[in-house]
Amino acid sequence: MYCGKCGAENEDGAKFCRQCGQPLQASMVNSASQNAISGEEAKQKMNQILVKLKALPKIAWIICGCLLLGTIVFGSIVSKAAKVIKLDKYLTFEASGYDGYGSVSAVIDWDGIQRDYGKKVEFTALGSAEYGKSLSGKTPVDVMESRIHVRFDRNTDLANGEELTYTWDIDDSLGTFVIYQEKHKDGTYTVTGLTELDTFDAFSDLEVEFSGIAPDGKLYFKYDGVELQDYDFSCNKSSGLSNGDKVVITFDKSKVKKYAEKYGKVPEALEKEYTVTGLISYVNQLSELDAESLELMKAQAEDVFAAYVAKDWASSSELVSLDYVGECLLIPKSTYAMSRNYLYLVYKVSARNFISNENGSFDQISEIYWFIDYSNLTVDEEGKVNVDVTSYSTPNAKVKVDSHIRSGWDTACWYYHGYVSLDELYKALVTSNLDEYTHEENFNETFVQ
Repeated sequence: MYCGKCGAENEDGAKFCRQCGQPLQASMVNSASQNAISGEEAKQKMNQILVKLKALPKIAWIICGCLLLGTIVFGSIVSKAAKVIKLDKYLTFEASGYDGYGSVSAVIDWDGIQRDYGKKVEFTALGSAEYGKSLSGKTPVDVMESRIHVRFDRNTDLANGEELTYTWDIDDSLGTFVIYQEKHKDGTYTVTGLTELDTFDAFSDLEVEFSGIAPDGKLYFKYDGVELQDYDFSCNKSSGLSNGDKVVITFDKSKVKKYAEKYGKVPEALEKEYTVTGLISYVNQLSELDAESLELMKAQAEDVFAAYVAKDWASSSELVSLDYVGECLLIPKSTYAMSRNYLYLVYKVSARNFISNENGSFDQISEIYWFIDYSNLTVDEEGKVNVDVTSYSTPNAKVKVDSHIRSGWDTACWYYHGYVSLDELYKALVTSNLDEYTHEENFNETFVQ
C-alpha cells in the first residue's frame, strides 16, 4: 500500500504512513478524489478540443482527409513496391575466351532473388497443382528461373570493347504458374576481360588451286605450313565452280583454344574469301568464238571435205564450189549431257554431175548443204577457244541426184552426204532438237531464203 500524500510504501493494513504520518485511508480518499477531478478536467479539455474542431472550415476537413488518404495510399505503394522484383539489380555479366573469339554469359542471381523475395511470390492454383505438390520441391522462384532469360544480339567471336545489346526474355506462360511482380530494362554491355594474345594469319601457308572446266570447276587446298593441319580448314563450295564465283574457306573455330594454348596466339581471321580464276569454260555463245579458232576449224572442214571428194565422189562428179554459210551453236538444256556444246559449221556445196551415152546426156550442177560438227569447245580467261579439230562428225543423211538416163541396169545417179536445202538441214539439226537444246545461229543472209 502506498501513501497518497508522499508516495511511500507501507505494509498492508497500516493506518498511518511510516514516512510522513499521514493517515493512510484519508490519503487514499484524497488521492482518488484528485484523480476523479483530473479525469473530469481531461474530459472537459477533450470537449473543448472537439468544439474547436467543429468550428474549423470545410477546407480544413478536406485537407485533413487528403492527408489521411495520402498516408494510406503511400503506405500501400510502399507495401507493393516491396514486392516488385527489380531484375536488373540481380544481373551480372561474365566474359570468357580470347580477344576476338570470346563469348559472354548473363548471370542472374537467383539465390539472391530467393532470399529477398522467396516469401513474397507464390504459386497460382495451376502452379500449385503443377509444381507445389511435385516431388521436385520446386519453389515459385525456381519456376521463374526456368522462364526468365537474357538474350544478346550476338555472342560469338567477341572482342574487348565491343558493345552488345541485351534484352530480357520472359516466357508469357510464367504468369500462369506464379503470382509475381517484376521490373526490368533492356540495355547494353561493353565486353571486357577477354584474354588478349598475339595473332597470326592462318591462311598464309594455305595453297588454293582451281582446276577443271566451268561450270564444273573444282577447288583443292593444301596446308604447306608446320603449325596447322589440312583438316583445320573447310570450304563452303569445292565443285560446280565458274570463274568469278566466290568461295569461303573457314578455319575450325573449335581449334582456336588448342592453338592459343600451344603457341600463345590466335588466328587474326577465321574466314577468307577466294575468287575462282583460271578455269576454262564451255563455249555458250557464238560471240565467244575468236577469229583465229574459227578459221582453224574452217580450214579443217575444208580438208575433211576435200578428202571426202577424193575418196567417195565418182569421176562423173566435179566440185564446183564450197561456200561457207555460217555457224550454229547448240547447248544442251540438261547439265548431265555427255557433250556441253555442239558447233556446226555449215557449207553450201555446188557439184557438177554429168553423163553422156547412147541413151542421152546429162550435165547439171546440184546444190547440197553439208556441215562439220565440233563438240565440247572451251574458252580460257584470255578468250582463246580450245577445240580438238580432229574430233568431228559430218552428215549421215544423203541427197540423191538422178539423171534419169539409163546406164547399165539402172539410171545414172549420184549420192552426196548432206541435205537438199538449208531448211532441211536446219530442221534436222535444230528444230527436231528444240526439246533438249537451246540454239544460236549466224548464217550469211545470202544463203537464207
